[in-house]
Amino acid sequence: MKIQESVRLEVESLYLLISNRKKCTNILLKGDDITKEDRMDFLISLHLVLELGLNALMRKVIKSGKRHYTNYESIDNHIDQVSYLDKLRIWLFSVSFKGVDADELGNNMDIIGNLINFSEARNKLLHGHMIGRIEYASGEQPSRTTRAHDLTTEEFMNCQIDLFIKIVKSMSFFIRGFEATLTDEGRESFIKEYLDTSFLST
Repeated sequence: MKIQESVRLEVESLYLLISNRKKCTNILLKGDDITKEDRMDFLISLHLVLELGLNALMRKVIKSGKRHYTNYESIDNHIDQVSYLDKLRIWLFSVSFKGVDADELGNNMDIIGNLINFSEARNKLLHGHMIGRIEYASGEQPSRTTRAHDLTTEEFMNCQIDLFIKIVKSMSFFIRGFEATLTDEGRESFIKEYLDTSFLST
């Protein structure tokens, strides 16, 4: 990839990251007036915030930890050909963590399972799952709620927010602990730029 293309992609992804954070904030500011449609929009935007942030972050940390990877060339050549979830899997099992608590490291490894659970809402919404109630005109069968109906509830939206924050906290732990030629300030700048949660505080 040429340097100009890389810079352009970074600027575009940063714009999308910021704009989707704003969308989430604006929906939350509606308070009691949030509709089911707002919640669907929120879930998609929140997913984009996480996916865009992790994709951009992985590019940054992989390059910053170059000398610590025995398979750097292979990772660098394929990093943009896999999903953000696979990027994270590859990275986690290619880096070393020094000076971190082993129990805490183990506890944060549930990030992969949390990401899979978090992505389920996005997958259902974008893959055309019906959302709502099915009414049978004949009256022979009772009305039933479709499987994806719970995605539009306030409770589910709040659960997704909690899961998002948990994933980001785990990722921040990894960024602070992996071996790389990065200063503490550099690590914190990555966290601030790509793993911010302040847009959820309204």
